[in-house]
Amino acid sequence: WSKGDVTFIADNLLADIEDYPEINQAIVVDRNIDWTNQIVDLLNDNEDYLVIVGTLHLVGDQGVPNLLQSRDYEVKQLRQYE
Repeated sequence: WSKGDVTFIADNLLADIEDYPEINQAIVVDRNIDWTNQIVDLLNDNEDYLVIVGTLHLVGDQGVPNLLQSRDYEVKQLRQYE
């Protein structure tokens, strides 16, 4: 993740858990949807917040960044090595 290689993460880690649809739904997709709703609430607040999630929640069609983008929020990945 620190190198910004989301394709590698999606292809090698997310793909493995997607082989187990019920587990993927419960521990990745459903949590991402819940977190996205909570993040939107935080974004509508005047305070600053730090949100920390595991790497798998940041990639894929149902990842938190894509879910936020689908709700018209701009998401930018910051990379440590650019």
